[in-house]
Amino acid sequence: MIKKFGKRVLRKVGKLFGMGAKEAPAQPRFGVRSYAQEGEDMVLSRFFGLKKSGFYIDVGAHHPMRFSNTYKFYKEGWNGINIDAMPGSMTIFNELRPRDI
Repeated sequence: MIKKFGKRVLRKVGKLFGMGAKEAPAQPRFGVRSYAQEGEDMVLSRFFGLKKSGFYIDVGAHHPMRFSNTYKFYKEGWNGINIDAMPGSMTIFNELRPRDI
């Protein structure tokens, strides 16, 4: 009984925080979703206003969605260059963000 409850809670928490590697993090019920680790995408969003397209260069990109400073912009129609030092890290970028280089 406890094991089933624990697994169910972990699934719900995983969905809430977008723990799946190939799926976008779940949107919160209230407020605006930041994909960046410390809300950097929200700060940049306020700076750029309602600009519908643009170009970015993300050095240290890490992951196409999780802790991404550029994923919010990608969803809004922007595109750019993603750079990361980890070998093989761009494979998932090529799959999930085809407009990016």
